[in-house]
Amino acid sequence: MGQGARGLGDVFAVANSLHGRDAHAYLDPATDLAPGERHDHLADAAAARAFLRAQGMTLPPGDPPPDVLDALRTVRTGLSEIAAAHRIGRGRRVADLFKSFRYRLEPSGRFRPEGSGWRALIGELLVTLAEARVLGDRLKRCANPDCGWFFVDVSKNRSREWCEMRTCGNRANLRRYRERLRRQRRPERART
Repeated sequence: MGQGARGLGDVFAVANSLHGRDAHAYLDPATDLAPGERHDHLADAAAARAFLRAQGMTLPPGDPPPDVLDALRTVRTGLSEIAAAHRIGRGRRVADLFKSFRYRLEPSGRFRPEGSGWRALIGELLVTLAEARVLGDRLKRCANPDCGWFFVDVSKNRSREWCEMRTCGNRANLRRYRERLRRQRRPERART
């Protein structure tokens, strides 16, 4: 990896813009999302800019225009499709988006989109998104249904399930423990 001017972290920032309440452990723990609810930081231009900047992305000036918000959502969907390994119809919208860009190959071997500002940012993200396919089954989404954060599984046997064990892994273990306690208590109540 490394052809694109935008790194995988930038693509992950865009992809992680849609997540559940537990992903807010990284952002704002005081969230009002209910279990199973999703929060979309690409819902409007100001929210998108604030979220992407908070994730460490260098952004062009101004808020992203509506067509760029749509393109960011397409990048997000593209990484999700790669992670889920959808075979049929995979990346059709991403391929269509690629067609709207012209690239030049720099002497360094890096593909650079023509244009500037938000449009160039999308073109750079697309190059990195295409490179992300080499991650194969190491590209995963957190198994916590109330998170959904993307990560790269660098474990030897590719068995990692959680974006982070200390947050989502611990929450999942705590929920399973509480559920076992509830099931154990139910028979006692039935006898009394």
